[in-house]
Amino acid sequence: MTFDIEREYHFNTAIAALMELVNEMTGYGPAGDKDLRAFKFTVETALLLLSPFTPHIAEELWAAVGNEPSVSEREWPAWDEDLAREEQVELVIQVNGKLRGKLMIQAGTPDEEIKKIALNDAKTMEFVGQKQIRKVIVVRGRLVNIVVG
Repeated sequence: MTFDIEREYHFNTAIAALMELVNEMTGYGPAGDKDLRAFKFTVETALLLLSPFTPHIAEELWAAVGNEPSVSEREWPAWDEDLAREEQVELVIQVNGKLRGKLMIQAGTPDEEIKKIALNDAKTMEFVGQKQIRKVIVVRGRLVNIVVG
């Protein structure tokens, strides 16, 4: 989100990421004191991230949560790249450009291995059948498009 705002000026993707966070938060039910502290930290972080877009609402909510001083006087949240790195990614499998399946794979899987995984998937094989595979296009960490003829 920081990259989207500061370097790319892609405010729509920053807001989308913030909405994903809020959606995850709404389904969370703290079980104990430790969970409640983690939830409060997440709410505060969401308010800090919201403040550049809606400063007045963020300020009101910041005070309602019981925080002082002003949200505008707080530092921007920092993160650890290693902790934020995804361990698994969702791989979309297409046959002739049409979505035919999704798989979870380890992040950083080499392209050749991704091809093997996609071609050995039972759901994919239903659509490929006995057709000749002309090309397999891999967009690392995102999708595999199998062109058949």
